[in-house]
Amino acid sequence: FGADSDHLTRADRYHTDLVLVDAPAPGSGKVFDWHLASEVPDSVRLILAGGLDPENVADGIRAVRPWGVDVSSGVEAAPGRKDPVKVRRFISNARAAAPPVEETDLPPLDEVPYDWEDE
Repeated sequence: FGADSDHLTRADRYHTDLVLVDAPAPGSGKVFDWHLASEVPDSVRLILAGGLDPENVADGIRAVRPWGVDVSSGVEAAPGRKDPVKVRRFISNARAAAPPVEETDLPPLDEVPYDWEDE
């Protein structure tokens, strides 16, 4: 959903495992007002997107406390080309800001999430 969507307040009615909240213009690389994400009911796992990069991902995690984050242009060296140094910094900063799993209020997923580091 775009952060300005009126569907956010009803996200729990869609019976999904996750809801991705992005800027009103997805793919723009622009950060939205993270307080808009508070419209998502607490029972819904939220993925925060929209203008995230290595410098602001920790602030976004602390402000929204999402289940996960999404990034694309925020870690690019050039359009369509990822910068491995930015990717590593993004992951490191996201992990440092994330609360321990036992501090989250959400029930565990039925399956173990994919972990790219296991490959």
